[in-house]
Amino acid sequence: MKCLIYVPVAFLLASGVLTSAQSTTVCPTSAVFLAVTDYNTGTSEVRGYPTRANGPTAPCQVLEGTATTLSTTNGVAISVHGDLHVVQFLTNGTVAVFPAAADGDEAPQRVESTYTNDLLAVATDARVDDFALSRREGPAAIAVILADKTTPSYSFNAPNFGQSDSLAVDTDDNLLVGGYDASGNALVETIGTASSLSSPATVRSLAGPDTGMLPGDSSNFSNNQISIAVDPVSDELYVYTYSDATGHAEVSVFPPRASGDVKPTRVIAGPLAQLESPGELNNKIAVASDGRLFVAEPNDRILVVAPGVTGNVAPAQTIQDSALGKTAVPQGGIGVRSCSCH
Repeated sequence: MKCLIYVPVAFLLASGVLTSAQSTTVCPTSAVFLAVTDYNTGTSEVRGYPTRANGPTAPCQVLEGTATTLSTTNGVAISVHGDLHVVQFLTNGTVAVFPAAADGDEAPQRVESTYTNDLLAVATDARVDDFALSRREGPAAIAVILADKTTPSYSFNAPNFGQSDSLAVDTDDNLLVGGYDASGNALVETIGTASSLSSPATVRSLAGPDTGMLPGDSSNFSNNQISIAVDPVSDELYVYTYSDATGHAEVSVFPPRASGDVKPTRVIAGPLAQLESPGELNNKIAVASDGRLFVAEPNDRILVVAPGVTGNVAPAQTIQDSALGKTAVPQGGIGVRSCSCH
């Protein structure tokens, strides 16, 4: 059974109260996860749901409790083994690694320390090396934690960014960074981490007016107005951008290894698409191995867009957490674990 996995996720600044309880089942191999933090209660969780769910859905895994060490949780990447790598915004920049079936108040099997704070995103490559993106250390500062280590072995800054918000890994095992240049123009750079982890070169840059990617407001620290994801099979690049000026949100889809000022092959946008504004420091999107797009929205609500969709089209599925009751929580960070066997 070989799983094809890509997971972008990030941080949540919440105002509601989470309803937390250990689930009675474990999620299937194909599952979608949300990283949620409630600052009113100090509760941080990772909640999982089957990717084929539709409508009200009870979580099949809920990681929460003192033993988990989760605090200010803002990201979860999933390794090729299905393990959950959970990054935290504060708590001195840690990444807690849990086995795939971890549930309830379970301790991590390993904790990686990055020696900094303000971690926005985490990505994991095929070698199970972790990349942690820190805003504190610069516009696009990335720490590299090797698979058998608990502290960074390397660090580097992706060039040309005024602000960065999101990470992804492509099928070549190169790292992609999504953010904005110094003028607020959207920028996605591919960094050659497949060849070098200590001093990787920039392989490709995607930017320009033809891309249609919406400009961002780099002064708005709390909103990740750009989120990126890569289809783990086709290698298509998905980019969510949002305009503060117009309140418009869209997901642009680019061909594999897109570079320069190129037009997207598809754009998902419009009232039927139901795309809302970005969450507080959260990645909005993830892509499964069958080409379905998963979009995080407030109140643990996940929109699922069918493969190949373009334009103003309604989601094919809507996964709504049924365990929250009347609790209201903002958007959580999202990641998907997908496999051809489910």
